[in-house]
Amino acid sequence: MSDFATIAMLTKENGVKVSSVNNNGFIGWTGQVLVENYNDFAKAEKLIDLGDLQELGTTTDQCEAIKRYGHHYYRNEKFLALPKEEQERLEKDSGSSKYTVAYHRDLGDDYFIHSFATVPAYLNWLKQNRGNTDYFLGSNDKHEPQWYVVDNTSFKPLFIDESNVHPEHCFLSNIHSYNVADYQFDFSTENMKEYQEKADKEKINNIEAYISELQQKYSLGSEKPSVTNIGFQYGGWGETVVAHLTQPNDNQYFELHVPLYLIKDGKGFERQILKQLEDSLIKNAPKGIEDTSLYKILDKEYRDYVMRDTENILEQASQFAYVG
Repeated sequence: MSDFATIAMLTKENGVKVSSVNNNGFIGWTGQVLVENYNDFAKAEKLIDLGDLQELGTTTDQCEAIKRYGHHYYRNEKFLALPKEEQERLEKDSGSSKYTVAYHRDLGDDYFIHSFATVPAYLNWLKQNRGNTDYFLGSNDKHEPQWYVVDNTSFKPLFIDESNVHPEHCFLSNIHSYNVADYQFDFSTENMKEYQEKADKEKINNIEAYISELQQKYSLGSEKPSVTNIGFQYGGWGETVVAHLTQPNDNQYFELHVPLYLIKDGKGFERQILKQLEDSLIKNAPKGIEDTSLYKILDKEYRDYVMRDTENILEQASQFAYVG
């Protein structure tokens, strides 16, 4: 399963080095492997120094087949001369989840690694180079190594707590940390629908509450948000929260949509809502709407959140220390 992720760490010089993993980068695999096997700066550095990865394993060891017979061992004459049972043993071993597969070391591809002199430089690069998940090894307030998931708003702690599992958190948009155990249930079962519906209800309540807060703060009308369904949830329109907003100066009325499936997990909840309101206003309003007070209010709120999120993530990063 392809699920691209980036893996980064703080260096002794307070810079950042980054590699990537091309497959199985999701929290239920790569997140768990990092927390359980690389929760140490020396181990993480050894991993990242391999450069870009095809697969992340529980160790940085090279499999026996490649070590003995090279990148394309399955075409090596000495390998092909081995007894069938030995070939099968080596092939089975090479596919073990124990082994990290690095593009340069194990597959003979070019070597890639990214280095940044500062954490802000890394975060700036990340804006245009995000993976499906972005992992970062920093430190916690106890001066211990700590893995985080990085999004637009903060470094969110990544941990494993099997005693407090809430799979619906996988679908929420305002989570503050990531529990690997939440991501380890079978997403192909009927339970997924139950967890999705539970998360959607909470997401809708939070969106409605935030829209009501905007109405009160800026006198944008008092009609409560409503929910409508305008299609399929996956790959298209699904449940949508409808905001009933008016211009504060002339009471001109607008019905704006916040599609539920476009509010993604862990990416800045309020910012996403404001972006959808802005987009809906531009799409459905007359030309020149950008000059109206309603648009300016939404845009100012959005920019304020961007500024606060940037200040927050930089302040958080400034507390990190290399633990060696």
